[in-house]
Amino acid sequence: MTKGRGVDLIVEVGGTQTLARSVNCARTGGSVAIIGGVSGFGGEFQPFSLIGGARKLLGILVGNRMALEQLVRFVDVAGIQPVVDRVFRFDEAIQAYEYLESGRHFGRWSFRWLERC
Repeated sequence: MTKGRGVDLIVEVGGTQTLARSVNCARTGGSVAIIGGVSGFGGEFQPFSLIGGARKLLGILVGNRMALEQLVRFVDVAGIQPVVDRVFRFDEAIQAYEYLESGRHFGRWSFRWLERC
């Protein structure tokens, strides 16, 4: 997806099962921000993958209301648009869960895209 360049900033929510892939997908000088650990913490991690690519591993904490308001203003001023894979109506809840379960979606719970870096 990056034509071999790597990703500038990765928001890592997976933990044990995805951290190594996230670090390997970061570009030289890139960053991986850990904001969660869906699959837990620990396991095998090679620190040299940070050193060898001059990559940074950052821990992220949840902020307060003022920080959220500043973020919302920044997103608005910068014109940042979130990527929405698909929208379902409320009466399509069953189809939405089936789509999520299929793993074809793009988003927080799908880590397939990391395999294509």
